[in-house]
Amino acid sequence: MNKNRLSIGLRKLNDTNTNIAELKIKLADMQPKLKVKNEELAVALEIVNRDKAIADEKEKVVSAEAEIVSKKASEAKAIADDAEADLAAAKPELEAA
Repeated sequence: MNKNRLSIGLRKLNDTNTNIAELKIKLADMQPKLKVKNEELAVALEIVNRDKAIADEKEKVVSAEAEIVSKKASEAKAIADDAEADLAAAKPELEAA
């Protein structure tokens, strides 16, 4: 019984060693590919960061312009409201005439 367990254990150790050897070979084959992918990723990340900086600057400009437009719209509404009030006040006089 012990001999059988030892035989099974040794077989499992040999299988594990074989698997490890195969994985080491695959890992060695993948190293150049991983290096290239990491370099490509670094370039892509640099481009994304540069594009994000440009987008952030444009967002600041657009935000500032939106604030100006909002202020102008508010001023125009105030003028329209004032004109509407003047019209409402003059309407009874016009109808009376």
